[in-house]
Amino acid sequence: MGVLSNDHQLASGHQYFDNNVQVEGTLLGRKKEVYTPATGETIPANKSGAVIVLSNNIAVKLPAPAAGLNYKFVNNADDGTANTITSTVDGTRAANLLSGIIQDGNSIQRAQDDDVITFTGTKHEGDYIDITCVGAGSSAVAATMTMYIGNGDAVNEYAEKDKLTLISTDGTSKSYCITDTSNGGVATGTILVDADNTDTGTGTAGASEDGCIAVGVIPGTTKQGAVLNALKDAVEHANGHNGKITMGADVESTAGAKTMVFTQAEAGLGGNTVVTIDTGFSMFDTVEDFTEGSTASGGGDFQWHYNGVSSDNSGLSAG
Repeated sequence: MGVLSNDHQLASGHQYFDNNVQVEGTLLGRKKEVYTPATGETIPANKSGAVIVLSNNIAVKLPAPAAGLNYKFVNNADDGTANTITSTVDGTRAANLLSGIIQDGNSIQRAQDDDVITFTGTKHEGDYIDITCVGAGSSAVAATMTMYIGNGDAVNEYAEKDKLTLISTDGTSKSYCITDTSNGGVATGTILVDADNTDTGTGTAGASEDGCIAVGVIPGTTKQGAVLNALKDAVEHANGHNGKITMGADVESTAGAKTMVFTQAEAGLGGNTVVTIDTGFSMFDTVEDFTEGSTASGGGDFQWHYNGVSSDNSGLSAG
């Protein structure tokens, strides 16, 4: 066997190579690293190629996608509490980046657009799953979501302190809260502070409203179309997402359904974020999450491909 490289050095009895190494012949004696993570841990990228051993009640996350990363997860305990493996965009935020095949005691199942693989409570020692990253989503587009209201002319189905939360591609989370400006509530874009008892109208900001961005309207008078436009103004405000999420043109406050498209300013997998109605806002007929921050074809992310085997009929699942 020979090794060809122009960039190498001997240090402390070990040979180090700075660039790619070409091997002629058979590479012998290579052992895979065996790694046992703690629950809640994000598996490091530098553990690629390792055997990851899971016992009971272990929840781990995959790192940010990078082509070529690969791990073998092996279950090391019978039955007991489930273990989970979650795909993420950045090592923290979950995203549906998984597709693959699971073979169990009586069937072969194919799944896609998943974010969690589970060794269930009926798992067996030796059940395993191989996971390989096939890309990092470099051809990503910007994720979008659409807000729908049933009647732009209506003045009901929203109230003081109604709140919703948006998350931009970079992970910035902001909540937006209705204030009643006819009763002294602060103007759109103002940050509500619990400790300052910021005026929301008939009430003041409490713990639930702390840090929210005001959407200043007059409940019972302001039409739903105008409320949606005020929300847009709050998101665009310097205290809001301030350009990290963009919106379409203002809607009219006239009878009939209205829609407004919200778009992540930064393209990428991280833009597939959850939209949460924390309180109220029943004026929104449909609430969507941001989606399609993937390839230009919109065909799904699927950055991680897996192949799993369980000796139990329901010992391994994806969803």
